[in-house]
Amino acid sequence: TCALPIYMVDTLKDDDKNVLVAIYQVGTAFTELHRMNVVDGRRVTVAKAPVRNAGFVTDNKGVARFAIGAGSDNLSKTYYRAGEKSDWELINDEDVSDKAIYAMGFSADNKIAYLQSQEASGPDAIYAFDTATKKQTLLMRDDNVDPSGLEYSPIDEGPYAVGFNDGYPRYEY
Repeated sequence: TCALPIYMVDTLKDDDKNVLVAIYQVGTAFTELHRMNVVDGRRVTVAKAPVRNAGFVTDNKGVARFAIGAGSDNLSKTYYRAGEKSDWELINDEDVSDKAIYAMGFSADNKIAYLQSQEASGPDAIYAFDTATKKQTLLMRDDNVDPSGLEYSPIDEGPYAVGFNDGYPRYEY
């Protein structure tokens, strides 16, 4: 048998028996998200990407809310959905906006998602994406370097800082 390309998406911190894994479906190039039992290996499909070669980003409850992939033009497409039963909605098409947008994570209450955007010139920026209104607000941008990632609180798991590596690691809170 042929091994399927598979990678971990979410360890599901409140579920000791399951994890979420993404499986790239050879032949179709579409990715599926599966809940996999870590004891017996059984899998159940919980989401299908609306775009080819996609990766998923889950919220704090383990629900796939973003799918980021590329169309046949090899340009980034970012999809969002409000919940597990909601339809995927295209929120960014690099072919139209001239920038790629990637979801980084969520606030502790899942009301805000954090997006990294490749700007037209200069370093990338971090935007706060209101999940109710879908409005994006510039949160942080450095003059010299792209963000290196978000730092998350061990208390409520919400982000509290953005990392930058401009000669040495530093954080903006």
